[in-house]
Amino acid sequence: MFSLTAFVTVPHYSVPTRNTDFGHLRDGFTRALLARQKRAIHDGKLSPEDEEKFKSFFPSSSVPKGKELLLVKTAQNSLAVEFEGKTLGMLQDEWVATEMMVAYFANKNVISAPLKEDVARNLESTIRG
Repeated sequence: MFSLTAFVTVPHYSVPTRNTDFGHLRDGFTRALLARQKRAIHDGKLSPEDEEKFKSFFPSSSVPKGKELLLVKTAQNSLAVEFEGKTLGMLQDEWVATEMMVAYFANKNVISAPLKEDVARNLESTIRG
């Protein structure tokens, strides 16, 4: 059975459909983690320092429509944030790396419903052959 905590690299391309900025993207990604965060801090799986480090990866500049922001959960369970071929940051935190990917497929407050539906359609198509 496939698991997001398996030792594989899982890339996710985020392509804004309108002009935005890194602060807006950062805040959206952070909100996606907030619901899961309290329990993780309580269980010792996430520290406030990790959250601040993750936020620091996003510069205070714009992201033009159609440009790719790449989030990569690495095989070593880190989370890399890349833009235009440059690594903006790498967080060595299995919890953040996994939960960032899981947040795209949540049942409530999903980050991108169209992405979730597209992945489901493609997975079904692959399985059915």
